[in-house]
Amino acid sequence: MSRKIRYRCSDCGYETTLTTGSSGAGFHDETEELEENLKNDTLKGKYGALLRRIAMADSDSELYYDCSDAVFQCLDCRKIRVWRRRRIVNLEPSREQYGLDINIRHKCPDCGSSFFSEVVPRSRPVCPNCADGSMEIVKES
Repeated sequence: MSRKIRYRCSDCGYETTLTTGSSGAGFHDETEELEENLKNDTLKGKYGALLRRIAMADSDSELYYDCSDAVFQCLDCRKIRVWRRRRIVNLEPSREQYGLDINIRHKCPDCGSSFFSEVVPRSRPVCPNCADGSMEIVKES
């Protein structure tokens, strides 16, 4: 199910609306392909020897490779966009919390900076327009 989030800058009034969680067979198929690629890249050692060993030891398929979309912001160019996570998680047997939660670092697709990270829900990203104010959620649906 898709979710729309509208942010507004508290200083300059700049607004942007982002949509996450698209639906449909195409989105689902793309997500599954990205998750399979993340798993294969991890098993090949693309993200380091430690993650490769963890993935290889997952004989019971307890790891989940998450490539869902989320809101990200580059802290260099300040652009806010919807982008795909690259995250490896597994739940504790109690299913109440993650026992392992690893986020693979992204690079900004616009400027190439490695200071490109997920905007935590209810956080206030920096305004990409004025770079002084903070963006607040004004509408979520």
